[in-house]
Amino acid sequence: MNNSATLDQLQFDRGLHYGDGLFETIAIKSGKAELLTEHINRLKESCDKLKFINIDFLKITKEIEIKSKNITKGVLKLIVTRGIGGRGYTIPDTMEANYLILQYPWPEYSSTNWINGVSVKKCKLVLSQQPCLAGMKHLNRLENIIAKMELINSDHIEGILCDTNQNVIEATSSNIFIVKDKRVFTPNLNLCGVSGVMRDLVIKRAVEIQLKINIKLVPYNILLNADEIFLTNSIIGIWPVSKLNERIYTDFSVTRSIMKLLNIEYNE
Repeated sequence: MNNSATLDQLQFDRGLHYGDGLFETIAIKSGKAELLTEHINRLKESCDKLKFINIDFLKITKEIEIKSKNITKGVLKLIVTRGIGGRGYTIPDTMEANYLILQYPWPEYSSTNWINGVSVKKCKLVLSQQPCLAGMKHLNRLENIIAKMELINSDHIEGILCDTNQNVIEATSSNIFIVKDKRVFTPNLNLCGVSGVMRDLVIKRAVEIQLKINIKLVPYNILLNADEIFLTNSIIGIWPVSKLNERIYTDFSVTRSIMKLLNIEYNE
């Protein structure tokens, strides 16, 4: 932990009490933290918005690089909180942010998720709109947890989340892209949702294969009429969607071209 916080002190951490913090989930392959610069840049931006202070991002980056060297394939989770404070929502005058770097094994996903695509469903849970937090990967993830519970005992790998106006926002653990007539769309995240680093990478690099990603409101009926759907996050890379509720998708051509562009193997 930053500031050498003890376990006794951590019981008063605002991240534990109020979810007053942020996190990054970082893929480690062959001793290297993938998209580390993008993760740190997103974290910096969110810390600025939340007015976290006294964070040594260079130190955090170096620690992640050192921890990654001995990992063949795994996941590091970086958690940053506002720090230790008293009871109540008011931020104390003197605060120093804390951080944790946790190591996890690589998730054992089936290779068919990349090859044949995944089955998803529309969740009943509706995302609330809060533009002050939109885009951030903050610690308040109860909506995602409740939505994930809807997938228990089903063959659905992911759940699609809409806002109160029935606009598609994201999936429970990933961002979503829609392909229609060879045009690619991804939802506008100005009011809610997480702006993932893999989502940003797809948007940035798609121009290399003459694809322009349109960021716009995506009503749910547009999703139902899509030619292709694919999901992205920093761990899975890209998963094609093969089934949404009862609708079957077999055309992955645009999705495959983006996977190839980003060197995402079908049998990863």
